[in-house]
Amino acid sequence: MENDNVVQASKVFGTLCSYLDDLKWHYEKNEESFSVKFDVRGKDLDVSIVIRLNTDLQIVYLSSVLPLHVPEDRVLELALAVNGLNTMITGGYFLIDCFDGELEFRMTTSYADSVVGKELFGYMISTAFENVDRYNDRFVFLIKEVVSLRDFFRLTD
Repeated sequence: MENDNVVQASKVFGTLCSYLDDLKWHYEKNEESFSVKFDVRGKDLDVSIVIRLNTDLQIVYLSSVLPLHVPEDRVLELALAVNGLNTMITGGYFLIDCFDGELEFRMTTSYADSVVGKELFGYMISTAFENVDRYNDRFVFLIKEVVSLRDFFRLTD
């Protein structure tokens, strides 16, 4: 079973790398951990994305840590914002680490018993990029108390 999982992960990882190569993107590749890391330029920041495969669970895991820090006294309000925002987005979700103030966007999908095409990676990357690029300024405004929690949601409409 383990060997079959590694074989399947190798195929999926090859598809991911082929997709990034087709785009002529520069990325860091780790074939042992089946992971890649790259940046996509947004309106006002580089969106860092890590995609890795979990061979045991047979999932594609995408993570994009936002380049901002949530101070301890703002964590609760940001957690409320993240919770509410997650009900409005259809692909992926934001997550806040209440202990270190890290804000992250995540997506996962299973590739078990599946044929994975490049389109999957296009969807995951574009969804992550669009959500991080769209909401990062709003999170900053909320952290700096430029907007209230209520106004945060008015901005997201």
